[in-house]
Amino acid sequence: VVRTNHDRLSGDRRISTDLEVSVPRTVALALEGRYGDFEVRDVAGPLEVSSANAGVRINNIEKNVRVNLKRSDIVRAIQLKGNIEISGRGQDIELEKVAGTATINGDFTGVIRLQDLAKPVRYASSRTELSFEKLPGRLELDGSSVTVTDVVGPIRLVEVGQRSRGRDIRIEGFSQALEISARQGDIELRTSKLPLGNIQVTTRHGSIALEVPGNAQFQIQGRTSHGRADNQFGSSLKVEEQGKSAAEMSGGTLSGAKVRLSTDRGDITVRKAGTASV
Repeated sequence: VVRTNHDRLSGDRRISTDLEVSVPRTVALALEGRYGDFEVRDVAGPLEVSSANAGVRINNIEKNVRVNLKRSDIVRAIQLKGNIEISGRGQDIELEKVAGTATINGDFTGVIRLQDLAKPVRYASSRTELSFEKLPGRLELDGSSVTVTDVVGPIRLVEVGQRSRGRDIRIEGFSQALEISARQGDIELRTSKLPLGNIQVTTRHGSIALEVPGNAQFQIQGRTSHGRADNQFGSSLKVEEQGKSAAEMSGGTLSGAKVRLSTDRGDITVRKAGTASV
């Protein structure tokens, strides 16, 4: 037990105390606090952190990690061999080299950066639901955009908040099935990985661009209620104007993935990988 004598002080004073504690490597840690940051490294046992207001920095933990925060400027975790679960509220989250599953539940309003995650990832907030199976590459999510490079699906990204602001979405190097449901913002999808999985993308306000290899096998149904459909893929796809403002795109191979693209206001573009965007 470590106690301070803060309660013995008189007058209007602000006091803080820093503690540096060394423990046996295999110990199980349960850390609680009201204010003040936590830094934990090189521990082989499980770790649990709970605080009303704290930054949390974790490095080289071999067992599962749980972090529960009411307010936080950052949660940074690097080189974890077990699972990590983060819940509560805060700003930035950074996860890198996590061998177990990663689960994030809560409203974190800063930048979420993920890199080199070996197992499934689940993120749920009042605004967004995101899940995928593995991230050999990188992900960055903030209030205005989502950028993902080299991700293994099935991938699901859904904007759930009725008043959520729009985000531009860019996913490059994806594999397996992909589902995106957005409210506002442009969506750009690129992959060179075959075979394609099923792709379903819907948005209310924003353009959709899909770039896939020229030998990809897929059947497409695309529609924009107010915009144009641009076929840069080839003669296997057909574009049909629907009145003054709507357009549809259809065609493809008899077998293969099902591709469904839909926007209320915006353009739909499908092109071969390596084709320069117009």
